[in-house]
Amino acid sequence: MILNDWAQLGFLRRALAAGLLTAVSCGCLSPYIVLRRMAFAGHGLSHAAFGGAAVALLLGMNLSLGGALFAGILAILLAVWTRKGQLSEDSAIGILVAASMALGVVCLSMRKRYTQDIFSFLFGNILAVFPGDLVFSTIVTLLTVICLLALARPLILATFYEELAQVEGVSVGGMRILLFVLVALNVVAAMKLVGAILVSALLVVPGAVALMLTHRFASVQAGSVVVGTAAVVLGMLFSYLLDLPSGAVIALVLFAGYGGTRVAVHLFGRVRHAHARTDAPIPSCPDR
Repeated sequence: MILNDWAQLGFLRRALAAGLLTAVSCGCLSPYIVLRRMAFAGHGLSHAAFGGAAVALLLGMNLSLGGALFAGILAILLAVWTRKGQLSEDSAIGILVAASMALGVVCLSMRKRYTQDIFSFLFGNILAVFPGDLVFSTIVTLLTVICLLALARPLILATFYEELAQVEGVSVGGMRILLFVLVALNVVAAMKLVGAILVSALLVVPGAVALMLTHRFASVQAGSVVVGTAAVVLGMLFSYLLDLPSGAVIALVLFAGYGGTRVAVHLFGRVRHAHARTDAPIPSCPDR
């Protein structure tokens, strides 16, 4: 019965495909976000993307494209402003989030028609995943995976051994900007599924769970993808069966998975601290 519904209803197929793509992309990125303490940045960029979507709605542009452009620009500004410690990251995020949210509210107040599309960006709506959104999610996933694979060594060096990275000629600032831009793009790609308010769950929780279970970075990334994918599938299944918002259910499934993993780790004593950085090995990344 359920499988027949998913096979026959186009919006469910699109939502599931977009969810799986988002889970893979965010799962690959999540360990970097957790280890570099960028969770608040992801949360802030999701709210910034709302401002961009509101501007795009007012101008008659595609919401995903407008949100991606706006969030990408703010991600670069955020990375540049905080690069040399001239402004703390949380302060910069607070400034940009307040400005972008204010801009979004102003743009929405200037639009006199019904704004259902923008609310799907805030809270997520699987009915709002259209073929164009699926194409956008595919592009973001491919771009994220290719960048993380092609630049695995410099990214890992910049994450764990910043001084060594500088000695080897790695642009630490460039890697930082790249991560911020990838976070911004993934935020926009995931907003239709889980909403701006809950998108940080997909960016943070999978990596946090995987880091409790393994020491090797490659295994952490693989585990993060598995966790994110399982949460999306289970969350969408439960939301369909119980007639509940998909984004909220996916976030709750992720939280339950994190809580269950933490309890299991405590009981069986099989792991290190989730945010340990100095013992993360580099041999798993490719040689230059």
